[in-house]
Amino acid sequence: MNAEELNKHFNKNALPLCPAMEDKPGKRVTLKADSGPGRTDLPMLAQMRLKGFYLTPSVPNTAAKTQETDQNCGPFKIAFRGNIRVLAVARHQQKKQMLLKDLALLVFGGTDSIAGVALEDSFNKAFLQSGCLSAWNKCGAVPLTRNPLEDEGIRHESMINADGTTLSDVDPEGLKLMETERENRVHCEFLKLLGHDSEHLRCAAPRCSTKKFELTVPHSKERIALLQRSSTAGQLFHATHGEHLNSDDFFVAKAKTERDARTKQLEKTKVTR
Repeated sequence: MNAEELNKHFNKNALPLCPAMEDKPGKRVTLKADSGPGRTDLPMLAQMRLKGFYLTPSVPNTAAKTQETDQNCGPFKIAFRGNIRVLAVARHQQKKQMLLKDLALLVFGGTDSIAGVALEDSFNKAFLQSGCLSAWNKCGAVPLTRNPLEDEGIRHESMINADGTTLSDVDPEGLKLMETERENRVHCEFLKLLGHDSEHLRCAAPRCSTKKFELTVPHSKERIALLQRSSTAGQLFHATHGEHLNSDDFFVAKAKTERDARTKQLEKTKVTR
């Protein structure tokens, strides 16, 4: 999925679903996207903004925890791979090959006319209304909840200030991790006093510098500068705190980057002349 294909998808599939959409309060539409290529294409974002279509980035590196469709893809892949296994074995026994046209059979199920085996409908098994509602609920989208933050699979880190103190506001679970680390250290030292080698039992809580989560004010020079320095989806997310990609700050940062480059080129030309 590149910028061109993503733009086609939005215009042909997403926009027609919202015929009453406008860039007015109460009529705007937001769409959550992952951090793949093409999401920051400026012409596409500007066109969407004029129509009232706001592209919001999901939390980076959270996979199925906050991305609803990933919840559906798990059951789909299991059923799809099961169909491949069944069809491959049946065709091999008859010394027949699997063909590209078998793809529809593998996805939507049915009886294979060559091998005579029945395959399950892997698509509807995963993407029926009940499956979608279940995925949205797990990701805290419908209904709107904090389910992803309460998931046991979410990674927690201890936020460390420059002076070495722990910051609990960003991730309260970080304090529990530091307490566990202190208890581990005490027990390891006790085992060491008894003559045991306890180094292989010693562990440290995962840490992260608070500098990574630099807080900025919307429409400020600091946020614009931080957006200019952001090159990854994670950096963009932290710079805007998850604000939509076609926000004023994002456009200003991109325009300033282009103007800075143009200014540098003009100064170089001036010196040469």
